[in-house]
Amino acid sequence: MRSRRQLNSPLVAAMVAGLVAALAACSGKSNATEEAREEVVEGSTSRPGALAVQDLRFPLDDYEPTAQEQRTLDEAQGVLLKECMARLGFHYTPPKPSPVADDKKHSRVFGLLDLNVASKYGYGPQKESEENSSGEVRPARTEAERTALVGASDLSPGDLPASQEEAERKKGGPMINGRVAPVGGCTRESFLKLYAPRPGAVDIMFAFSLKREAESRSVSDGRGVKVDGRWSVCMKDAGFSVRNPRNPMKDLGISQEDSSGPEAVRAAVADVKCKERVDFAGIHYSIQSEYQRALIRDNRKTLESAGRQLRDRIELAAAVLKKGQ
Repeated sequence: MRSRRQLNSPLVAAMVAGLVAALAACSGKSNATEEAREEVVEGSTSRPGALAVQDLRFPLDDYEPTAQEQRTLDEAQGVLLKECMARLGFHYTPPKPSPVADDKKHSRVFGLLDLNVASKYGYGPQKESEENSSGEVRPARTEAERTALVGASDLSPGDLPASQEEAERKKGGPMINGRVAPVGGCTRESFLKLYAPRPGAVDIMFAFSLKREAESRSVSDGRGVKVDGRWSVCMKDAGFSVRNPRNPMKDLGISQEDSSGPEAVRAAVADVKCKERVDFAGIHYSIQSEYQRALIRDNRKTLESAGRQLRDRIELAAAVLKKGQ
């Protein structure tokens, strides 16, 4: 599994203005929410402000790669994929990895929290910047190229080797251009060479699955239920009947097609302001962090193995990139 997450730059200064405006807009709406906030946070650990998601660092982040490390891994896998395809007689250029900044990793972990985004796009997707788009248009592949890339179409998950050592012991896949293709194609081979060269590799989704478990526990935790209720009261004060802070569009009856429309923008702005008011992100951050620390204690040996494997993986990726220059 992935390991080591370091957090990047501080909160964007522009958010300060939004925070001040939001607090002013919600003030006087419901004193009960402020009283409940004190009740909910009693006994919780120190945590970031409601909008400081760019600065969040969860305990399990230590067992995942940073954005730069993940980009190194993606680029190295692309090199291995290209080499494998060339071995089978194809000139293949893998898509460029999408850049993801460290400070964006947790941008939606508590739903929409950015007032600037809410006021521009509502609940809709932000427009992708030109520098984040590869702009590649790939031609349709022949059947032979597709098989070389992803393996035979009749493969079942049980047919796929779990490690590169296992793959090398097996007979291999179909013959392509006079060469034996790897089982699962070059995509599988490039993955195994980097992520599971030997048997016993920790599932790369292990830390992520623990995070989802902590999040699930947080949602059903009494402290989380209370702050969700206070957010709902604040939204009702603002004119919106909605109970689910993680998927408000469903309760509001807003379709994906209308997610950036005027009504969606109005609801999204109220959503962010209410989350600020009740310290939604701060409280859920504290609860999730508490559960994550408990899961780390319960899974320490596996996570330590994951950390060692990630360090080895990063070194291997750097070597692959150096060789491929």
